[in-house]
Amino acid sequence: MYYYATYNAARSILAAQEDFHGETHTSAIHAYNGLAAKLPHPFNMIATHVKGEEYQAILPSYPDAVKVDLTQKFSNDRVVAQGMLRAYLSGTADWNVGKIKERLKREGKVQDFRTKASQALRDSKLPLKFNYLNCIFRYRGKANYRDTIFLPYGKKHSWLNPGYLHGLYVMSSFAFICGVAFAEKRIGKKRVVAFIEDIAGNLRGRDSAMGLELFWEDLVSNYIRSS
Repeated sequence: MYYYATYNAARSILAAQEDFHGETHTSAIHAYNGLAAKLPHPFNMIATHVKGEEYQAILPSYPDAVKVDLTQKFSNDRVVAQGMLRAYLSGTADWNVGKIKERLKREGKVQDFRTKASQALRDSKLPLKFNYLNCIFRYRGKANYRDTIFLPYGKKHSWLNPGYLHGLYVMSSFAFICGVAFAEKRIGKKRVVAFIEDIAGNLRGRDSAMGLELFWEDLVSNYIRSS
C-alpha cells in the first residue's frame, strides 16, 4: 500500500510535469531525479555519487541532519526521524551498489574489484544519484510483502500501530490528490468528476470497511462539492 501509493503519485507528477511515458519502475526512478529538487521534504532527499562506491546522502530541507543507527533504540522526535531518513537513504545507496557489483560478478565480467579495470567497469554502471523512489522500492522488498505473511500467522495478535496506520492514510491521500490533479490535466475536470461520482456511488465493500479504510470518502466528497 505504502509503496504503490507513493510510486503512483510520483508517476502522476512526472506525467503531468514532463510528459513521462515510461512503463517500468526503473524508468520512473530515473526520471524522478530531475523532479526531486522541486518537491518538499522528504520527497527531495538525494544521494549523489562522489567517487568509487561513495555517495553523499543529504536531506536538502535539513542539510544538518545526522545519520541515526537504525538497529538501535531511538527517541520519538523530529530530529531523530530526519537522521533515520538520511541513514536509510545512505543504506539504500550502499544496497544498490552491492546489487550492481553482484550482477557484474554473476555475469562473469569480473571476479573482484581489486584492479583499476574492474573498478572502472563498476563505476561506469553506478547511477549518479539515488532518490526517494529508490528508498521505497527497497522498502517494498523488505516489508511490503512480508507484513502480509507475518501479521496473520500465530497466536499473538500484532495489531498495527495507530500512528503507522495514520501514516498510510496520509500517504494514500497524497497519492489520490496527485492522481486527480494529473487526470484533470490530461482529460479535463468534467470527465474526472463523472468518474469520481460513479465510484462514490457504486464501489463495493464500503459497508464492511472501517475507519481509515474509508479515507478516500472524505476526499471524494470534498472534491465533488468543490466541483
